[in-house]
Amino acid sequence: MKKTTPLLCIDIGSFYVRAAVFQITDSLGLKLLGYAENEIEQPFSQEIAPNSLREAVRKTVNAFRIKSARVACSVSGQLVFTRIVRLPSTAQNQISKMVRFEAQQNVPFKIDEVVWDYQLLSGQTSSDIDCIIVAIKSEILEQINNAVVSCGYLPEIVDVAPLAVYNSMRFNYPSTEGCELLIDIGARSTQLIFSEVGRVFVRGVPIAGNHITQAISQDLKENLQASELLKVGKGFVGLGGGYEDPPDITAARISKIIRSVMTRLHAEISRSISFYRSQHRGSFPTRVLLSGGSSSLSYMDLFFKEKLTSPVEYFNPLRNVEVDPSLDVESIRLSAHKMGCLVGLATRFVSPAPIEINLLPVSTKNRLEAKRRSAILAVTAVTLTLAFAVPVFSNIMEHLALSSELGSVTAELTKRKELLTRLVELENKFQNLTDEAQQIRQLISDKQRWKDLLMYLNDKAVVGMWITKIQPLTNGTPSDFFPRKIIETRTVGTRTQQIETGADKINGLFIQGFYESYDMADVVEGSTALGATGESRAAEFVNNLLGEGSPFSTTLEEIEKNPNRFTRTVDNVGNVNIALPFTVTLDLQQPIKLLP
Repeated sequence: MKKTTPLLCIDIGSFYVRAAVFQITDSLGLKLLGYAENEIEQPFSQEIAPNSLREAVRKTVNAFRIKSARVACSVSGQLVFTRIVRLPSTAQNQISKMVRFEAQQNVPFKIDEVVWDYQLLSGQTSSDIDCIIVAIKSEILEQINNAVVSCGYLPEIVDVAPLAVYNSMRFNYPSTEGCELLIDIGARSTQLIFSEVGRVFVRGVPIAGNHITQAISQDLKENLQASELLKVGKGFVGLGGGYEDPPDITAARISKIIRSVMTRLHAEISRSISFYRSQHRGSFPTRVLLSGGSSSLSYMDLFFKEKLTSPVEYFNPLRNVEVDPSLDVESIRLSAHKMGCLVGLATRFVSPAPIEINLLPVSTKNRLEAKRRSAILAVTAVTLTLAFAVPVFSNIMEHLALSSELGSVTAELTKRKELLTRLVELENKFQNLTDEAQQIRQLISDKQRWKDLLMYLNDKAVVGMWITKIQPLTNGTPSDFFPRKIIETRTVGTRTQQIETGADKINGLFIQGFYESYDMADVVEGSTALGATGESRAAEFVNNLLGEGSPFSTTLEEIEKNPNRFTRTVDNVGNVNIALPFTVTLDLQQPIKLLP
């Protein structure tokens, strides 16, 4: 990498396009060579129109008048789906599959309709891995990318604004103790970036500068453009009831409106802090940094210092960045709070950044690869020309043409291989889902059969007896509900194979209980004729179980032939036992399969 190659960084926000040119210094630091910004001309209520975006990007980058540069750009956090998921510790070659599965489950769009990337973060314990997943709809990304490409630049990196700000934060504040919270207040959303050793957490809050403008518009009955001018010209965060209002009635009114919106934002920040501490085991912020275009309102730092009871200061993204002496230092100082994302993009070219997400579109990846190949071929051509001079020039040109054609064929072949791989993945996924659905249906059916069996036993019970144990049986052996695979050895031709032919099934029940060995009326009257009444109760229960509609295949004849199937203890005359045990073993008509 040439240190003299300019770095053009473009931050594409909701209402503004900001860009900066950097240069890598000899000490592998950054030097700011220029900064520019332009508003995207559009009504507040509409999405960015492609023409407006292209025009804003063109005006901004043309201010630098550079023909070639290494380019990185960022997209607004509100356009990107960001999720931090926790993965169990697993083999390295399985992580990509697990992340893809998590992306398919979490991204709220079809996975083939988005461009997505991920990065592993350190987990909270040795047994888990935190992973940040980001995704953006392909059509939105292409629209933003085309605005940059139309100006004659080919981005090498497409980052997400909050993550670029995080990289800038770590570049300028490399050593930190405790938890730091950076509040980046933009136009349409506020990004909360929690950072501490071993953890990073990003969350977007849909309350920001545009909401202040809308609140002023509703309260003062002004249009949005006029309300924006009032916010910028007279706006500040009201200091609360303990302070005297300014003499300007309009300014005093606007300050109260801004404080009201900031109070709502503070409530969302408090909820986010609680979520970060409870779900990610993070710490309460020991320092708060303010960033973003809307953070420049006066007394913003005092408001959050009062509400969060933590030290609050403005984030300085140029803390470790050299500023070219030719620039207007005062102008740069007034714009510094808006450069966090730009500095974070530039750090990606200096050294490995803490988070290196790249949402580069496929079309741009292919063009970069083609450009790289062309550069290699060009160098090769020049070298061969110098070595062999004119006699081999025609061969070199033919080689270049063939290489170009080979590149096109290779790209097409790669595309088809990717489609084939995707098709195989979809087929495997469909088969897995089909198998899972079948297992679920079987599980639901067996669950209902257990319920029906228990209800049947309850319905057939008689007065004076009760059940103490129901034991499922597999071929007469007690089952523990965990199936044992049945493997058979079969010979096919000259080959011997071990084939899984099934698994254990529950095909019987062992029922154990007690019956009262006498009639309560006999006991009250002092009768000693005991035992007969209780024995008949147990026999009646068995007869009921094997009656019409029984789920058991065992018959009364089988029970009479095999005394072990129905046992009971009969009391001897003169002995007074309140209850006597009985057991009965019955076969099910339809076995119940144990799911693995």
